[in-house]
Amino acid sequence: MIKNRNNLKILFLQVREDEMKEHEFLCFDRLINVPQENFFRVDIFRDQLDPSLLNDMDAVILAGTGHYFSGEGQMDRLPELIALIKEIHDKKIPMLAIGYGHEVVALAFGGEVVQDPALREIGTIEMRCTEEGKDDPIFRYLPESFFVQIGHSHSVIAPPPGTRDIITNHKKNCCEVFVFEDRPIYAIQFHPELEHKDVVVRMSFYKKKYFEQSEELDKVINESKETPEANRILNLFIDQVVRVEK
Repeated sequence: MIKNRNNLKILFLQVREDEMKEHEFLCFDRLINVPQENFFRVDIFRDQLDPSLLNDMDAVILAGTGHYFSGEGQMDRLPELIALIKEIHDKKIPMLAIGYGHEVVALAFGGEVVQDPALREIGTIEMRCTEEGKDDPIFRYLPESFFVQIGHSHSVIAPPPGTRDIITNHKKNCCEVFVFEDRPIYAIQFHPELEHKDVVVRMSFYKKKYFEQSEELDKVINESKETPEANRILNLFIDQVVRVEK
């Protein structure tokens, strides 16, 4: 049996306190073909992270952040967030963790996250499926190589035990996407919710974090491009993972 899109309930966990919070939600809302009222938004900083949030939810999206990291400079409520993630894991609820979410899921289950300038990725870059990725329920529908929008300072260099590393950037020694072997949980370092116009907005807003000189920002924006294959990931997650009854 396939679940009806119009009936899906998606818990949307946000880790932003700035003006990009609404922009982020609208990016997901624009690309995921479910009614906007199907999203149940939770502010990590202000709302209770009680396991009851998961009741009747068909999927969870853990989005990114502009300021916090899973290592030093971590937010005070990180332990509560990790506890909720472990509940999601135990209940086998489909989850898509993106950007900062990717790092937190790795940390929660024994992966390794580092801050290494040599591993930083920003702008539009090319990714490739590993052999395991070619058979994945989501990524088998994408080309073997495709472009993505990305921006991060911390990197997952070792995914958690019991996961598969399914997407790679051969130029960097870090894990871009991992999926649990026995759970419908995906952790993605890049941002499938961003189109080219969104990258311009996002990078311009966080320019002081990522760029020492304005020329660097201009270069990244000028070299960025549309990423239609990566933008398909959100709906593939809904169609191939969430809507499929196990």
